[in-house]
Amino acid sequence: MNRQSLIVFALILLAHTATAVAQTADDLPWAGHDSRTVRIQAKVEGIYEQGDFERAHFLYVNELAPIGDKYAQYMAGYMYLKGQGVPQDPVKALAWYRLAAENGAAEFVAVRNQLMAQLSEEELEESDAAYVKLRQQYGDLAVVMAELRRGDSTGNVNITGSRIKGGSRPLTIVDPRTGTVISGDEYFRRANSRAQDQLDYVTDTLGIEPMSVDDMTDADYDALEQMVEEYLGIVDDR
Repeated sequence: MNRQSLIVFALILLAHTATAVAQTADDLPWAGHDSRTVRIQAKVEGIYEQGDFERAHFLYVNELAPIGDKYAQYMAGYMYLKGQGVPQDPVKALAWYRLAAENGAAEFVAVRNQLMAQLSEEELEESDAAYVKLRQQYGDLAVVMAELRRGDSTGNVNITGSRIKGGSRPLTIVDPRTGTVISGDEYFRRANSRAQDQLDYVTDTLGIEPMSVDDMTDADYDALEQMVEEYLGIVDDR
C-alpha cells in the first residue's frame, strides 16, 4: 500500500466512521457508548472535514481514544503521519496505528504493517516504547479494566422515588445508555451483568481462572491490575 493508497484508505474510513465505530463497539464488553460519546464522534468528524486539524486531533486523543475508540486511535496516528495539527512524526504515528490494530481489525493491521515496513530498526524500537505506553493507558484491556474497577459510572443517572424509610415510591432510574426508565433493581442487575462480562473479558484475555464480580475484593482488583499492566507491557505485534 503506497502513500496515495493510505490517503484513499483514510478517506474511506472517514466516510464510514459511524458504521465502523458501531460495529467495533458491539463486540466489546464495555460497548454501549452513551449519547455524549456519539455527539463527540459526530462533532470531531465535522471538525476534521473543516480542516481544523489541531482541534480534531485533541478530541481524538483526549475524548475518544481513552474509551477504546479504535477509529479515533487510528486517526490520531494518521494525523501524526501527515503532520495534520501536530508535528509530523512517523514513530508516534506507528505507535497509534499499533494501538488501533491491537484487536486484529484487518484495515488497521494493513496500515500498521505498511508503515512498520518503512521504518528503521531504531525507529521501530522507539515505536515499541511509545506503543507500550499508549497500550497501558488506552488499550482494550486497560480500558475495560478501568471501567470494571470504577463500576458502572459512565453517565449521569436520574433517580426518582425513594427507598429511604417512609418513602412512598419505588426507586426508578433513567438508564444513561438507552434513555429508558427502568427500576432500580433492573438497572443494578444490568450493571452487575455488564461488570461480569467485563471481568470475563479480562480473565479470558489474561488466560487465568474465571472470577466472580460479586466476590472481588480490593486486593483482587489490585492483583488483577498488576497482571494487566504486565500483559500490556509485552510487545507482540512484530
